[in-house]
Amino acid sequence: MIRKTDSLNRVAKGKVTLVLSCALLMLLTSVLPAVAALVRESYLQLTTPTSVTIVWRTNLTCFNDSRVEYGTVAGNLDQIATDTASIPLSNSNVKDHIVTINGLSPGTQYFYNVGTTSGGDPPSNCEGGGTTEHYFVTAPFVGTATPFTAWVVGDSGDGSAGQQNVRDAMLAETGATPPNLFLHVGDIAYDDGFDAEFTSNHFAIYQDILRHTPFWPTLGNHEARSVNTAMGTGPYYEAHVLPTSGEAGGVPSGTEAYYSFDYANVHFIVLDSMDSSRAPGSAMLNWLQADLSGTAQEWVIAYFHHPPYTKGTHDSDNAADSGGRLVDMREDVLPILEAGGVDLVLAGHSHIYERSYPLAGAYSTPTPDFGTLLSSGNILDTGDGDPSGNGAYQNGTVYVVAGHGSFTGGPGGHPVMFFDEVAAGSVLLDVNGSKLTGRNLR
Repeated sequence: MIRKTDSLNRVAKGKVTLVLSCALLMLLTSVLPAVAALVRESYLQLTTPTSVTIVWRTNLTCFNDSRVEYGTVAGNLDQIATDTASIPLSNSNVKDHIVTINGLSPGTQYFYNVGTTSGGDPPSNCEGGGTTEHYFVTAPFVGTATPFTAWVVGDSGDGSAGQQNVRDAMLAETGATPPNLFLHVGDIAYDDGFDAEFTSNHFAIYQDILRHTPFWPTLGNHEARSVNTAMGTGPYYEAHVLPTSGEAGGVPSGTEAYYSFDYANVHFIVLDSMDSSRAPGSAMLNWLQADLSGTAQEWVIAYFHHPPYTKGTHDSDNAADSGGRLVDMREDVLPILEAGGVDLVLAGHSHIYERSYPLAGAYSTPTPDFGTLLSSGNILDTGDGDPSGNGAYQNGTVYVVAGHGSFTGGPGGHPVMFFDEVAAGSVLLDVNGSKLTGRNLR
């Protein structure tokens, strides 16, 4: 069900002076030692029905032995999981702590605290958690019609008041029932996806959400400026723990650049529209076909950065836009997605909100006008997708551009779009059995 808004239902001189300066530096060094501290608060990765990965970052003063205390009762964290921290290639002044907990019960809430077994100097500065807001909920059994909500954000990471307003609107809307998943369609950290930009423009902004909501990203063009996708290196890949071997469902991809995962009765497919080859017969497209063939989930949702249809700050009918990536995704990837029964496709990159009619087979460049699309059978339903209006959509694939996570622009008016809006916001997807509702939240 997709509704209108729209609902888819930043010179001293003299020897004495020099000696005094050196003495002062020595004094400052002796009384101001390096202070142990968290650099990134804990956040959740790769949540499955029986496991979760918890990640956090400290400075070098904290010890290497990573520890998570956890339990199903707040204040009684009677179980422990450990691992060893590592220093990322992109920042030699920090340690990344990554602990995976296995053997958990599906659909169960656990509370947790992170730190080190040996403590620190002082120990409390190396720790984080232990409150009722530090929790994770394991995924439901795969295939079950457990209701859940996913928060979709795109092109957010500039650290601005606009980004924070989008975040706060979601928190106000969801209240005591926060989303179960946080999906990001790319451009997480402006301008260049540097390590410091991830810390300030993403982890600091969303830390109160990330500590209890699993985060599933895709690579944007801004993050790509500081990575080597073929090697899986750079701040984006160092920050995330993503499935490469089918750990969360789906066919193993062998790379963190693209992957899939299951949650309740939904199969999510995350593609790399930036760095991986989009050509027919490429590794990613071959994997995509195998992954779609292997799922029997009721809903299939795909997301990636470059939108196949848009008239925002980018134009999908311009073959030169973004190095041809928008056209590649429409002409070479959409036929595979639609043939595989994908219900919903999410993208960002274009800083606008757009939501399409249900479509099939509209792959040509440029996109024909509305009348031609309708007469050619590419638009399957001209209604609003609202059960209280023209009725919920039943067939075809719906396309959403959610690149409005901070700043916006563009004229809109793409012929496949039922609704568009140049206003900052995000999208909430509510899945309840055989009903999927999308809400554009300003």
